[in-house]
Amino acid sequence: MDPLRFVPIFEKTLWANDRFAKFQGIEGAYGTIWQISAHPSAANRISGGEYDGQLLSTLLTSEPQKILGEVPREKFLRLCFLDAKEDLSIQVHPDEEYAQKIEQDHGKTEAWFVFWAKEKNRLVAGTSLKDKAALKAAIEKETLGKHLCYHKMEEGDFILIPAGELHALGGGLTVLEISTESNTTYRLYDYGRRDAAGNSRPLHLEKSFDVLDLDLNSEVVRANPQSDSIETLCDCEAFKAELLSIEEGLVLNTQNRFHDLVCVSGKLELKWDDKSMELNPCDAILIPACIGLYSLNGKGKVIRAMAGEVK
Repeated sequence: MDPLRFVPIFEKTLWANDRFAKFQGIEGAYGTIWQISAHPSAANRISGGEYDGQLLSTLLTSEPQKILGEVPREKFLRLCFLDAKEDLSIQVHPDEEYAQKIEQDHGKTEAWFVFWAKEKNRLVAGTSLKDKAALKAAIEKETLGKHLCYHKMEEGDFILIPAGELHALGGGLTVLEISTESNTTYRLYDYGRRDAAGNSRPLHLEKSFDVLDLDLNSEVVRANPQSDSIETLCDCEAFKAELLSIEEGLVLNTQNRFHDLVCVSGKLELKWDDKSMELNPCDAILIPACIGLYSLNGKGKVIRAMAGEVK
């Protein structure tokens, strides 16, 4: 089995920008662009090669050992781009236990790597309020904004958002999102916005307060890339994310675990066995566990994501 490319899935949202679509030569504004996903809500199809046109979810069922290796199916990851013109809702995701029981879905831990940003762009991660009653009162009085933890973001910044943390992506940011295989989001506050039909989006206050952990306040990681190096951005139970900085080349090994690669910048050549393919900015590739040794050659940067260590 060779590395897999996918047909992106473009989703329109209330807060969408058109920056990523324009970069891809596509008209329109799309907030979420799924790059690697096997979740029923958005499953990518394979582009090119032996499995061209097949759903990734189908291939995971028919060839789990080749793709996943030692990684359990429930630890497969989702990767997408979020392209925000407006702020996203103030929201929270459930942990695994709650999501399984209430939503029949997986819990969601996610991380964002900033691809594009403008001056003064920021996001929300955490709150200064440590009492749920006080948070509920702030929502009712529409004073929540005073109690949010804002983080200024620059291109190349990274932040991990664990399940249970109050958060929101800010307008003007385009990020790569790495997450567990979940599609469950609970909104606490949505600025009174309405959709094209004039309807306000539903809030999920009861469920939000069930899963909120007000002690969570994530910090921004500012990468410090070195020549031909691997820098760990996060390493948690859900996944590990790294920034690969390539000046000449890196030799890598799947070690019987799938790897997701997203090219951040530059032009690179991915080599395995006696084959190769080109990687350009925003290209997303799944390296099946069975590949073993592979290399990245050229000059550029790549985000590599893999499932957290199997316990």
